[in-house]
Amino acid sequence: MKKGQITMFIILGIVIVLILSLAFYVSRKTTAEPQFLERESFADYISSCLAQTGTEGIYKIAAQGGYVNPKGDTAYGETGDGLPVHYYLGQHQLPYVLDGNKTSMRSLSYVDTALSRYLAVELPHCLNFSFFQGQGYTVSVPTINWEAIDFDFSKATVPYSPEGVRFSVVSRDSDVVIVAKYPVLFAKKDSSFVLSDFSTTVPLRLS
Repeated sequence: MKKGQITMFIILGIVIVLILSLAFYVSRKTTAEPQFLERESFADYISSCLAQTGTEGIYKIAAQGGYVNPKGDTAYGETGDGLPVHYYLGQHQLPYVLDGNKTSMRSLSYVDTALSRYLAVELPHCLNFSFFQGQGYTVSVPTINWEAIDFDFSKATVPYSPEGVRFSVVSRDSDVVIVAKYPVLFAKKDSSFVLSDFSTTVPLRLS
């Protein structure tokens, strides 16, 4: 075999290897990108529900003097103010905050706790994964009996993730920061993943 033919075969072999490598890279990239985009869309959806539920909770609690329900409501871990009489403004119940020389304004830490418990109860009611299930996904979400564990986040565990459920709220001068640990399992065919960390900042005041 002539030297020129050997050189040609070497060049041809290099070209074939490059083509195969490029095809493998492209196939992996096109497979990975949709999965990444799907995860991102799942996370965005859950975060949007967190923001919506947080906004609803802020309006409700702010309108009722720092309480989910001034009369108390065990479903939200709400003890209420212990008073037999309340003002009413439309559908909202307003607690007495001034009785003679005594004020009974609820502290901001209690208000933040009330909102975190409201989120724990109400976030699942916002989430609807039927669209994703229509795409072939099986979705597992936390099912916590909050009253049974007295809203103790350390006991809010799920069987498919080492991370439990937790909500934290920080009220600032001009907004409210909400951070959630809320593990959601997505499974499709032979692959699965868990999304747990979500956060949002609501541009409203509780303080």
